[in-house]
Amino acid sequence: MRSYLELVRLSAKARREQNRMTMLCIALAVFLVTAVLSVLDTYYSMETERLLRKHGSFQYPSWAYPTAAAVFLLILIAGVLMISGCLNSSVAQRTRFFGMLRCVGASRRQIVRLVRMEALAWCRQAVPLGCLLGVVTNWILCLILRCLVKGEFAEIPLFYLSGVGIVCGVVLGVVTVLLAAHSPARRAAAVSPAAAVAGAFAEGDRTARGAEIHCLKMETALGICHAAVSKKKLFLTAGSFAFVIVLFFVFSAALEFGRRLLPSMNPIACDIQISSADESNSLDRDMAREIAALPGVSEVFGNSVALGLPVQIGGESRRIDLVSYDEGMLAASKTAVAAGKLSPVYGNSDQVLTVYDSHQVLNRVDDTLQIDGEKLTVACVVSAGPGIMAGDVVVGCSEETFARITGERDYCCLSVRLTRGAPEETVEAIRQLAGSEQFDDRRATARMEQGAYWVTRIGAYGFLVIIAMIAVLHIMNSISMSVSARISQYGVMRAVGMSGRQIRRMIAAETAAYAAAGGVSGCVLGLMMHYGMIRQMVLRYFGGRWQAPFGVLLTVFLLLFAACVLAVYAPAKRIAALEITETINQL
Repeated sequence: MRSYLELVRLSAKARREQNRMTMLCIALAVFLVTAVLSVLDTYYSMETERLLRKHGSFQYPSWAYPTAAAVFLLILIAGVLMISGCLNSSVAQRTRFFGMLRCVGASRRQIVRLVRMEALAWCRQAVPLGCLLGVVTNWILCLILRCLVKGEFAEIPLFYLSGVGIVCGVVLGVVTVLLAAHSPARRAAAVSPAAAVAGAFAEGDRTARGAEIHCLKMETALGICHAAVSKKKLFLTAGSFAFVIVLFFVFSAALEFGRRLLPSMNPIACDIQISSADESNSLDRDMAREIAALPGVSEVFGNSVALGLPVQIGGESRRIDLVSYDEGMLAASKTAVAAGKLSPVYGNSDQVLTVYDSHQVLNRVDDTLQIDGEKLTVACVVSAGPGIMAGDVVVGCSEETFARITGERDYCCLSVRLTRGAPEETVEAIRQLAGSEQFDDRRATARMEQGAYWVTRIGAYGFLVIIAMIAVLHIMNSISMSVSARISQYGVMRAVGMSGRQIRRMIAAETAAYAAAGGVSGCVLGLMMHYGMIRQMVLRYFGGRWQAPFGVLLTVFLLLFAACVLAVYAPAKRIAALEITETINQL
């Protein structure tokens, strides 16, 4: 051996199985950055070409750069937490090895350099693999957008090679590894020659007192003690889980806000709309019945409208847009109720509903308004409905109430919902019935919006799933290394009568301690952030109440359970396959 750095190659060869998961974590982190930034770069390339043809100029949107930076930062944090944990476990497992190097004359600087070179050696395979997966994923997503979603994505380039995505992926891989290796390298350099001679335990297991059992079983108490003995390892492993859980809650809130912004996600959204050409209530009610009888029509909503109607609200003169809701539209609006009850609005009553708007004056249940001396009370506030057209406030009422107030019964607007696979002959028949009135076929726009939303949703949760995979791999790697470091201790425990089942329980308890610490802290922080985001982004503009995201909580529970099962299985199986004398003699 001509140089001590040749130990990097020899160590990588000897520890190939243990390094595999760490390399996979690096590859997944590089893959995420390359894929996400490649998709963004491809989209901007499409927009550049389209707008250059149309307007002769193009400027990247003051949100493109923060989005890219946020993605880069999130993955960097996740990568540093997880790879640091792996490196710390690896260094702790080789305390005696680093002490021996110090015994034969290696300096602290050389030990630091050795650990960093070992970490960088993982990048030679992991970074190219991550970049390749990211590029291929970008091509697949572009193919889906172009062939299935279509719409504005019909011109997105296929097989686009993003230099930005690849360079950022490479930079992130190298920077993540260097940052993650900093603390373990210093820890390895701090190992004294005396530690090697004395044979100090890797995880600092020699404590002043034993594990506190209390009411726990012995193996459970020992497993929890093993998790708690290294505070840094506990922080890194639990922190990586908490970080992933917080991301699940944050993404859930952001996607809910995006869903509320899409018109096609409105509970009263339609496929075809017929509107009066002069914005009057000139559409005959018989037209609604004729359209409803056509094959392929699922629902027809009819609205009568009184625009800019003068009213008194709180002693002030205002103008409102009064909109009639038929029974079908009232039923569809049940999912949009933000406050109050919808049932009092039905029939000929003095109860109305309002569409929430942060700038309007009627946003609370029991608010009142007067129209020509008639007092109306707000019974319900909904988060979605017709927008402001001429007045300051949108007020909805039943058809009977609208006829009593205005004396009009015909419609200003008909909204038609079609069944899946409705024949084009039905659409043409509706067009003929509309005659000279305004006819708006919204199906293509709705398909594009919903397709883009679901692609975004799948992409966001795919992003989270991959980060969750990195966290699961990290805890599996940490437990595997922890078991390897204590293999001789387990042999002694087996020799004095501990069963293989008790060993498995001990490993399970250690794993559960990491998962519980990360799960509790992640859920607390995640729920706080979810509440804050929903309050500022959703409730502020759409009204309503915050509801605990039980779906996300269930996902978190399943993730933690799967991580624990996977992390315990392989090490427990490995120990069960070893003879007692073999485990005692292993270093």
